[in-house]
Amino acid sequence: LTTGAVVDRVFPLGGRRGERTRIDLSGHGLPSSAVEVEIPRNASRHFITKIGEASVRLDADDLPESPEAVDAGDPIKANFLVAPAIGNGRIEKPGEADSWSFSAKAGEMLEIELRAARLGSPLLGVLTVRDAGGKVVATAEGGPQGDPSLRFTAPASGLFTVAVRDRFASRGGPEFAYRLRIDRPSPDFDLQFAAGSLTVERGKQAALKILVNRRGGLNAPIRITLEGLPEGVVVPKEPVVAAGQ
Repeated sequence: LTTGAVVDRVFPLGGRRGERTRIDLSGHGLPSSAVEVEIPRNASRHFITKIGEASVRLDADDLPESPEAVDAGDPIKANFLVAPAIGNGRIEKPGEADSWSFSAKAGEMLEIELRAARLGSPLLGVLTVRDAGGKVVATAEGGPQGDPSLRFTAPASGLFTVAVRDRFASRGGPEFAYRLRIDRPSPDFDLQFAAGSLTVERGKQAALKILVNRRGGLNAPIRITLEGLPEGVVVPKEPVVAAGQ
């Protein structure tokens, strides 16, 4: 219980480092109009800023940002991403599917990643890539282990469309926000906890599951260090995620 500021949702869920991003906030004790937030050039991936009394977490990236067109008109032209780029959108109502288009040359490899659940969105994302003729050429579905992503190799040169939707047609709303990231592969990774909390009994051990999302062909071992553990709680051995795991 609190009489202070509470953030229910933000949109967009992030922005580009070194630029100012206009953020819409919904909750209690917050500004009634959109606010501008400057994301520092050295901001970490999950950047936290203060807006009044509220702490707001944003996804920080270096790619150009594009908003979803409210009145798409020609949806291909309105929601066209020149990779590498990030598109910001929402599944505003149940059953809605947002379409973003991009071009690729034959044999070109692109990484298509949805960022939603890891940023607090309830969206259970599904990605579907179609060619200019409407044929499905790639799909990916998220689940309990995180948001969907796929490595797409263009079968031919031309225009492609990636659709974003929720797994269940009965779900949607202004809180179902997402960031669609299209990039050329480069060796990188990020980490995500499989659960929001962990209970450890005194004198015993418990397993903390950490999910690794590898990108750009990165297969090297990854050493993990945990900081900020409660007093008396230790990691007996430095965790190492094996190559390719």
